[in-house]
Amino acid sequence: MKNRFLFLLLVFLFFAVSCKVSVNIPKGESINKNVTILPAGTDGSGGTEATYVLYGKWPQSLKDSSVKINTSEKIACGNFEYYLGSDGEYYYLYNDIYYKVEPIKWRVLKKKSNGDWLLFSEYILSASYFYDNTSSRTIDGNTILATNYEHSRVRAFLNGIEYLKDNTMNPEFTNKGFFQTAFSQDEQSKILKTTVDNSADQMKPNGFESSGYIPDNYNNTDDYVFLLSIKEITSEEYGFAPHNASNDNLVLTRSRVRTATDFFMVQCPQITFNDYYYSQEYGFYSYGWWTRSTYNDDYMYYVNHRGDSFYYKPTDIPQSGIAPAIVVKGE
Repeated sequence: MKNRFLFLLLVFLFFAVSCKVSVNIPKGESINKNVTILPAGTDGSGGTEATYVLYGKWPQSLKDSSVKINTSEKIACGNFEYYLGSDGEYYYLYNDIYYKVEPIKWRVLKKKSNGDWLLFSEYILSASYFYDNTSSRTIDGNTILATNYEHSRVRAFLNGIEYLKDNTMNPEFTNKGFFQTAFSQDEQSKILKTTVDNSADQMKPNGFESSGYIPDNYNNTDDYVFLLSIKEITSEEYGFAPHNASNDNLVLTRSRVRTATDFFMVQCPQITFNDYYYSQEYGFYSYGWWTRSTYNDDYMYYVNHRGDSFYYKPTDIPQSGIAPAIVVKGE
């Protein structure tokens, strides 16, 4: 009993200090020590030829019925509190149901020449409006549409910053967004602040000559976590199928298909299982997710559950998936 108490105390202190999991990196790989590189041949949205890694942790799967929760053993990570399970793992309580806090699986979209890696989540991790409604706001005398990524709710959630909701600054996510919750301080220090291109070029699919839609007052942003654009998610450079790829019947454009986690699905009570797509071939449920690209004044480009990229939807639909991207510093 004494030894078990000591073990639990050590586990608690370890997570309380770092909120991270130790990992090993294969020799010869140029990437920081917090990243787990999955073995060659690991399958995912880019097939077995792509590279996948684990980085950060987030509530994902339903707790197994055999696991007992010790409610007196808990730690705080960003916006969440996690409880220790009898299996030595941590769990998040949401609507009276526990979800296992698990490593996040990412696909490497690009290994940059300087050693930095562009990563894209294999999962839909959370649900959010793009913005709370479809109304415009006035900022510094400029009319800001609800489709403006710089001033969006989803960007505030991803980075842990405030944003203007109607005419009031909303601090809901300040210093406790996805960035602060999913990553330890050490992991945060290895995620680079990226200049996110919000120009007209990113508002059209890759290879399409027509000008992308963009109103005034769309600025680039400097973010730790961001959504991909319609151009990026139709680019073969990043391992995605073209925008006009055939997706008839049950043929998936798999490169853009994202797994719907249990935690995401519980955040969308209005959605039934009939609204998800279950792939017999891959054995998981999928759902749609936001891009950061504006389609017109009222709609954003949106990828559906089968990976089609020619969909769009209004900013205020709450049952919408978030699949984040980050740039991780190499060592």
